[in-house]
Amino acid sequence: MAHLTRELVGGQLAVTPDSETFADPAIQEYVDKYYSVGEWSAKERGKLLYFARDLLNSSYAGHRTTFELFAQSPPFAQQMSVFNSFDMEAQREMVRKAADLNSAITVTNQ
Repeated sequence: MAHLTRELVGGQLAVTPDSETFADPAIQEYVDKYYSVGEWSAKERGKLLYFARDLLNSSYAGHRTTFELFAQSPPFAQQMSVFNSFDMEAQREMVRKAADLNSAITVTNQ
């Protein structure tokens, strides 16, 4: 559920200001400008995001998990980074030996 929510909402659940920040007159202009979307006022959008966060998080630990999933890079981006930096040479050599390929043949992941 957390992954699906992240795909639909992005990082907004983790970085949405609390209700006191939304009500602070010193920054009200910016909150209204950057959190209003179409017919949705900043206040109403904040309520919806708080509601979604409350449904997703059942405790502080749940909130921390959500923060890691939403505010950091998504798991698929981390996995792709690991994949792109992994040294595949040992696996390529295993394929060469298993398929009895000439050692001059290059095995790539492309």
